[in-house]
Amino acid sequence: MVTWITGAAAGSDTIGRLEHATAEIAARAHCDGLPIFVPQDEFCAWTWLPLGGRRDIAVPGVSVKSIPDGDRIRFAFGEPAPGVSGFRRTHQ
Repeated sequence: MVTWITGAAAGSDTIGRLEHATAEIAARAHCDGLPIFVPQDEFCAWTWLPLGGRRDIAVPGVSVKSIPDGDRIRFAFGEPAPGVSGFRRTHQ
């Protein structure tokens, strides 16, 4: 998953907000553990969600509007795939 925030001011805690939003998604997706969260810059992060053996993700009704600037947080999901090769392919 790639997570980013639009229109945020430089120097604000955008990475903290993105990490909080990612934790919300992971909880709603019923992940098997903690996600791997890797900040890429001040406004973007890459995340891998531990889905276990599942090959789908459903996060209906997820709202991150309770997080400051939550209405500006965006998510893009890759196709889930198993193993190390799937880990790489999903990100691509």
